[in-house]
Amino acid sequence: MTIALELSDAKTAPIDLPHKMGAGVLVIDDDQEIFRFTKELVGARCPVSYANDLDAALGAMQAQETAVLIADVKAGREDTTAMLKLLKQENPQILTIVLTGASDAELVIHLINEAQIFRFLNKPLNVKLLKQHVEAALARYLAFQQAPQLLQQHRVQESLEVRNS
Repeated sequence: MTIALELSDAKTAPIDLPHKMGAGVLVIDDDQEIFRFTKELVGARCPVSYANDLDAALGAMQAQETAVLIADVKAGREDTTAMLKLLKQENPQILTIVLTGASDAELVIHLINEAQIFRFLNKPLNVKLLKQHVEAALARYLAFQQAPQLLQQHRVQESLEVRNS
């Protein structure tokens, strides 16, 4: 409620996505098909990178400004949920679209509350829906740049358990 009151005066103009953006999309998944879809959908607008595990993802994020993360919760046979939570603590401006082959309501609730994920998609993916979500996330990222106070609504409680995992 405090955050809502603080942001009640924060107004932003509707965001039109530019033809070219410097910040990009990072796809973390074992399957490169999601990367290929994403590159076809938004690759002309912004850089699209690929990582098949968490180590490669961290390297890609150091090499390129990341606006949107598309991550399978089990990329590289690793559970990415702790990394997503820590990422939101450190970089609240990065928006995450989580993918999974299994429907798990508890996992989704957990990720919404603790990692402030932007969207959740089940596999197999609806490509049209993926495009809508990525473009909406890119627009939100630009809104955060125009009005940084909006990031307050994406604050997550810092967790030593996540940091130490």
